[in-house]
Amino acid sequence: MTLRDGDTGETFKYVQLTDRYVNWWNRVAKALQENFADRMIGAWAYESYVNPPLRERVHPQVGIGFVGFGRRWVDDYERAEDRRSWAGWAEKTDFMMYRPNTIDIASIAFPLNYTRRVAEDITWLHANGMQAAEGGQYGHWSALGLAYYVRAKLYWDPDVDVEALIEDYCRAGFGPAADQVRAYFDLLETMTDEIAALEGAHSEQGVIWRSRQMEAIGQAPPRMWLAGAEDQPGVDVEALGDDMEQEIEAAPDWARRRAIPRERMRLIAMVFVDYQERLDALLTEAEQIAATHPDPSYARRVAFLRYALTYAEVCAKPLIYWYDADTDEVEAWIDRRLQFLRGVTDRYALDVPRILERHARYGMGHGRGYHAREREHHLPLSP
Repeated sequence: MTLRDGDTGETFKYVQLTDRYVNWWNRVAKALQENFADRMIGAWAYESYVNPPLRERVHPQVGIGFVGFGRRWVDDYERAEDRRSWAGWAEKTDFMMYRPNTIDIASIAFPLNYTRRVAEDITWLHANGMQAAEGGQYGHWSALGLAYYVRAKLYWDPDVDVEALIEDYCRAGFGPAADQVRAYFDLLETMTDEIAALEGAHSEQGVIWRSRQMEAIGQAPPRMWLAGAEDQPGVDVEALGDDMEQEIEAAPDWARRRAIPRERMRLIAMVFVDYQERLDALLTEAEQIAATHPDPSYARRVAFLRYALTYAEVCAKPLIYWYDADTDEVEAWIDRRLQFLRGVTDRYALDVPRILERHARYGMGHGRGYHAREREHHLPLSP
């Protein structure tokens, strides 16, 4: 790829994808500058060009929207990488906007608590050039409502007392059951931290293996795992695969299982199952306490949280049984999940249309057969 410098006319060979995009944005900005000097062009730092440019500096009339962090709240390695990328962009542009990218388990309504991670990142972003932000959330308030609330408050005031916000959320929202709900959120946070550590270990190991693969194929364009490597001349795919398998076998059991991509969501499901009984006990206690209060709104709000916990179970169990090849249990749990989604009448608790759309596009890590089975059912959406 050859690019031409818009100012000097110099041509240079460059393969860094982000620089190609920035070079083009800058040309557009310069062409518009004469007649639209008070306007800005919006551009994204996203996916394959989320890394900062190495050569180009962004034109002052181009604002960069950085897409990241959201999904990284459940992946320690990628979260650190997003900070590195943001810092690089902040050195090359005058305007940075933050757009969370909450996909994966965050977008399919899995109950998590990454509130303090959100707070740490927004405080860091504000100190490192963030001038604007957008919501970037789905309507899963029963699963992620606390994080939604705290993030909105931090957007308004990045110096707000996060611990006070969490305490206020529990006291004002759940009244006599505040202590039990707070304990529930704290346990969810412990579970989320464990998932993030596992995800981070998986991501880091994947980067190492993909780097080694690139070296083996002579620095050819990166490919996912071994897919397509057989097309590269002089590459012993079988030997490369054997080396990777040996490293997997030598790793600790949890790391070995994390190294297999198809196991990813199943292990997250297994982590949830480890916590499920304790989470359920805390919500049950909260329900019992709230039921005795004369104001019924407290009981309704605790019941609201129950949606997410039930949804997590009907997602986790099919994943576990799917890989155990227990077809009867998989079928039974799919039916339970569909029945549960039919019964979700509060559109703020779980965004059922969004859940179905995300499952269809991204899946839950359990293969096409799982989704084909679900599509056999007619699922009327909640109002």
